[in-house]
Amino acid sequence: MTLTQQFLIVLIFPAGFLAMAAYSVWRRAYRPRIVPAWVLTLLTGAAWTSSLLSYYGGVALSPAAAFTWQGLGRYLLSFMSLALLLTTTRYLLTPRRESRLVLGLSAAFWLIALLLDPNLWPYEIGSVQLAGQVVTHFYLWSAVWVAGWLVALLAAWLLTRRAYLNSPGAMHRNQLAYWELMLLLFGAGGAVALVQHPGQPIWQEVGAAVQLMAAWLGVYHLTHTSLPDLRVALRRLTGRLATAAVLFALSVFALWFLVLDVLPRTTEPLVAIVLGAAVFTLLFLVVNRLVRNLLLRLLLPSVTAGRPSLAEQPEILASLADPLLLGELVLRHVQANLSVEDGQLFWLAEGDPGRVLLQPVASIGSRAADVLSFTAESPFIDFLRRAPAGALAQYDLDALELFADLPEDEREGLRRWQDELYIPLRIDDQLVGLLGLGNKYNGLPYTNQDIDWLQALGGQAGLLLWQSQQLATLQQEHAQINKEWVRLAYRNQQLEALNELHRQFTGLVTPDLRRPAIALDNQLQQLRDDAVVDEQTWAQLSEQLAALRLPLDNLVTLAAHLQDEQAMAFAPVHMIDVARQVRRGLATMADARKVTVNLDVAPRLPAVRGDEGRLVEALRHVVHNAIKFNKIGGAVQIHCFLEGEEICIAVSDKGVGIPPERIDQVWTAFKGDGPGRYSNAAPSTGLLFARYIVAAHGGRMTVASEYGAGSTFTIFLPPAGNIASD
Repeated sequence: MTLTQQFLIVLIFPAGFLAMAAYSVWRRAYRPRIVPAWVLTLLTGAAWTSSLLSYYGGVALSPAAAFTWQGLGRYLLSFMSLALLLTTTRYLLTPRRESRLVLGLSAAFWLIALLLDPNLWPYEIGSVQLAGQVVTHFYLWSAVWVAGWLVALLAAWLLTRRAYLNSPGAMHRNQLAYWELMLLLFGAGGAVALVQHPGQPIWQEVGAAVQLMAAWLGVYHLTHTSLPDLRVALRRLTGRLATAAVLFALSVFALWFLVLDVLPRTTEPLVAIVLGAAVFTLLFLVVNRLVRNLLLRLLLPSVTAGRPSLAEQPEILASLADPLLLGELVLRHVQANLSVEDGQLFWLAEGDPGRVLLQPVASIGSRAADVLSFTAESPFIDFLRRAPAGALAQYDLDALELFADLPEDEREGLRRWQDELYIPLRIDDQLVGLLGLGNKYNGLPYTNQDIDWLQALGGQAGLLLWQSQQLATLQQEHAQINKEWVRLAYRNQQLEALNELHRQFTGLVTPDLRRPAIALDNQLQQLRDDAVVDEQTWAQLSEQLAALRLPLDNLVTLAAHLQDEQAMAFAPVHMIDVARQVRRGLATMADARKVTVNLDVAPRLPAVRGDEGRLVEALRHVVHNAIKFNKIGGAVQIHCFLEGEEICIAVSDKGVGIPPERIDQVWTAFKGDGPGRYSNAAPSTGLLFARYIVAAHGGRMTVASEYGAGSTFTIFLPPAGNIASD
């Protein structure tokens, strides 16, 4: 290999460091405060590795220039650990005082090594005896130079290790583990690069390769907010390296045996090669399986071979009433059979209009997922609902064109979950939940057999989870209903006692309420007959006595009505039938007052659900009031129609109307003109009864009146359904 070829190969190292520095600036790492220090580290690495090119400069580079370049490279190597320490202090948000201390100590070693370098300064320190050994100037400088590199790197590692041990968060601990691994790789590469052999840069080149790999790990860590679990990644790497080692060893053995032993003895080399390849393939398959099983036992001794059904779990019945326990049971079942380290179980729920939610039910491992909202047309949800295979890997979300339109917030939310595989939980074709699984302990990928088993489990778990949710909801509703039933039972007992007290009070008081008024009326009439009082005085006393009797009559009437009150029998009722019955029942009264009662009903009016007899009573009170207060020869209009979603019965008259100041007294049959005074014009209890009946049917009543021109009372009732009348 020529010097030019070696020069181009070594040129990869500084070019790699420069490319990663540019990439770090372009991607703007998610920790912006450490970008300058990290770029300084990478640029120092590029400058140090560029000094290796001096060994391949040939005649184009003078010995003095090569020597100076190599000497500068030695200090750039130790300075790179100092820049890495600066990056670590900013990464960990180390207190300023502590940062200054460790940086100052490391910088002091670096400066002392620079001042002691015998290749730079003309003085020489004499040799000294230390622990029975002769320490020369060169050895002293070498020790300080190595210490300058080591102290900075060791301080960075110790700070990271302390932060890792004190970190409560799983994701943050994982990030710190990546940073710690990067420091270890930098240390390993630097330790190899410290080996200095004049004219032999092989050790520096090996160290540069290791540090380039460490720098790549650091760039990847600083430009990605979500990192796979390091333990799983290392186990996976170990498995792959073991497989590669087995393949390499078998290949060497097969080639050695074929070339040195088989081919010299055979006259058919082609047949020997084919048979050798077949034997090699068979041997590789057998040995590879043995190595895989051995790794499973070494990395995960508790892996079980069998995969029992979820229904065989002894706790399944006890967990059915609690979705949380059931979810944990499902996840433990998966963990025991597939060596899964982390997993979450989600329930599909309706969110805001046009969105669905995946709500965590249970989780195992160190991660806890949060609620994630998706649009109803999300490619992720759409795939889980309709895809026949069902299983979906995280890699698919990033690689397949199918998920190119996945909104960035949903994609980032799925990355935060850090799940490797998603299994939908279904009941027939209905999606009810999701099972999210992380990597396996052993680092192996999920096989087709794993996915088939998980899909079968998804059907079982989906049905059980749905039943558990329904059972939990029913239990909550049952507890609420039972609580309400107990409250109503006590309330019913109270009402029965009050009703009995009311009956006793009414029976005791009602006969005596009117007796004093009747006696006063008789005495007043006797005084008039005996000419004791004049006509004017008698008229005034009679008016006051009538005002006294009006509230008493209303009270007695109301008490009698309440005492006779019975439960209503609800059924579909057509208001046209109710109106016709009322008009027929009040025909005699209307004829006596020469009042015409007109009926106007809209076609196909929906029915109401109510007690027909009580509705007739309510409308009769309203129409009776309209006839009573109408003008002689006037008219009453009963209009039945549909307004919005309510059935309206409007009763209008052309009577005297209601004064504006008395419009609020329509529904208060016992309200008088003032304390101790009652008006003969106070309304009767009929309208009060009508309003009570309408309210019992879920309706309402309103009144509109123009004094001197008439009044309109309107009843509003909810329809019963689609039953219509002609």
